[in-house]
Amino acid sequence: MGARNVLVVALHPGSEEQIKDAIEQRHAVDDVNVRIVAPASTQTPLQWLMGDEDPARAEAEVVADQASEVVEPEVTTETEVGDRDPLVAVEDALADFPADEIVIAGHPDEKTETRLRRFGLPVERLDRGNDAPDDTEEFARDIARGRSTKTPLVVITGVGAVILGAAALLSLLLFLVLWLV
Repeated sequence: MGARNVLVVALHPGSEEQIKDAIEQRHAVDDVNVRIVAPASTQTPLQWLMGDEDPARAEAEVVADQASEVVEPEVTTETEVGDRDPLVAVEDALADFPADEIVIAGHPDEKTETRLRRFGLPVERLDRGNDAPDDTEEFARDIARGRSTKTPLVVITGVGAVILGAAALLSLLLFLVLWLV
């Protein structure tokens, strides 16, 4: 029997230890070949519109390289930087790497995990336990990346609050100047 092909989707930095444990478990049972795909998902919508994907791709390359460094040396490991959409990144990787299973390292949302199952491969999610982001952190991440429908409301509210604070400060300064004169 040939080696088992494992496609690891490294979504966030800091999941190297989980990747190491998952690959060691599989390698203890059978020979494995590993391809680590790191989606360039830190790219903001503005960067995407401007075609400035270099910072996101560089960060994804670091994530992929760090993940590959923890894998045992006798395991064949390849890395690649994928599309900003994890589903497209996996689809591209599967085009030339016939994976037997997909392992997700990081914090996928339920929609991403469900969509990855459409490839007909077993999908294992490596949870980081207590390090998983809470709903507030996930909401802030979605707002910052422009993935939430609430992003315009949050931006407008934030700008309005800054303008209101500046107007209050200027009014206070004007009042003090007129009072002292």
